[in-house]
Amino acid sequence: MLFLFCETLTSFIERIFLSYHSIEAVHVSLNASYLGAIFQYPCIAIGAVGQVFVGLYHGRGENTNIGPCIWQLIWFSFLFFLITLSLSFFVPHWYFRGTNVQEMGIDYFKVLILANFLFPLSINLSSFYLGRGKTILVTTLMLMSYVLNIVLCWFLVFGIDGILSPLGIKGAPFARCISLSVISCIFFYSFLRKKNRVIFQTSSWQLVPKLFWNYIRKGMLQASSYFLARICWVVISYVVIKKGGEYLDVFTIGGTVITFLGFVSQGIYKAILTVASNLIGSKKHSELGKLYRSFVIYTLMIAGILSIPLIFFPNSMLSFFDSSSKEVFKRTFGNINGWIWIYMLSFMMQVGFSAFIIALRDLKYQFYCFLFLWATSLIPVYWTIGLKGWPPQILWVIMTFENIVFMCCFIIRLRYKNRQEKQLLQS
Repeated sequence: MLFLFCETLTSFIERIFLSYHSIEAVHVSLNASYLGAIFQYPCIAIGAVGQVFVGLYHGRGENTNIGPCIWQLIWFSFLFFLITLSLSFFVPHWYFRGTNVQEMGIDYFKVLILANFLFPLSINLSSFYLGRGKTILVTTLMLMSYVLNIVLCWFLVFGIDGILSPLGIKGAPFARCISLSVISCIFFYSFLRKKNRVIFQTSSWQLVPKLFWNYIRKGMLQASSYFLARICWVVISYVVIKKGGEYLDVFTIGGTVITFLGFVSQGIYKAILTVASNLIGSKKHSELGKLYRSFVIYTLMIAGILSIPLIFFPNSMLSFFDSSSKEVFKRTFGNINGWIWIYMLSFMMQVGFSAFIIALRDLKYQFYCFLFLWATSLIPVYWTIGLKGWPPQILWVIMTFENIVFMCCFIIRLRYKNRQEKQLLQS
């Protein structure tokens, strides 16, 4: 959670900086990030497969397979760059067309899309170390990257008198591109050191189609699930951004707070996935019940802590924004802070139970669930906000309902899998 906190804090600080530029810049930053996530999340899911295979090869003592494995995923990152670069010419024009932030949004996204391939590339290269348990280098470089991103963001957005002209809103995505490029270059330089070339065959750079597909297909199903989820979320944001006004304010400040607090749910997800996988791998299925209870208690404790900034002191999270933006966001957040807290509670529960599903390698079930995202969120949002013009707060009511529905689906599936396991043990 601490590591993920640094990542979400960087995005949060970026939006604080942009609030001193204009409130429209904050709107653009959030919505363009949602649009970019369509391409980022699926490829990150595929790139993360590298850590699994590096760990597998290292455990077997097959070190010479590690270098070629990482190279296949590096080639995937470059292939992904060509695909996203071609999409960048028309996607932002469709998404921001006819909105109050059309010009800003297109400028921001065209720079952001350049960094998209750097996300899987940095994940792939870091897998070379993480899969072998070498975490110090990765942790140090990632923290340096976040600090560099924050510093560059301020100077690029507002410039330096007599030295650097301000880039405005485009400075934020440029800062992200530069920080990711720096960390990727350092990882790549270390990856190609002579010692690694000898032990891990990191000089075997050739693209091998059969080997390439073998690694990519392992992450395709989960990548497809992420893709469906992000597509649905982007269409929802498109409906809201078209409405503009108070609807966009509610969506922006709610999304900004939830994105910032995302380190909590992601930390829970990774912890549950690790512990549950170990229990299942060691055939200790009976211990899963204790893990369920511990997870629920822990989540309720976290929700209690989150109620302090969200329910009792909601303005504390907005105190660093520019005064003009702060007044708008304070007024808006006061109408939705309760629902944001309920959303976070239900989302943590949903994410935790989905981690159990993935630990059981039931990826198809998760994918089938995500096929119905349009029914649980997209259609209700389009009907209530897009057609009927209901109050903007209804957005977070619907998104909370979606979390509860999927949480119930995952719980039902887990109960079914547990009954299957008990019957197998009895037989």
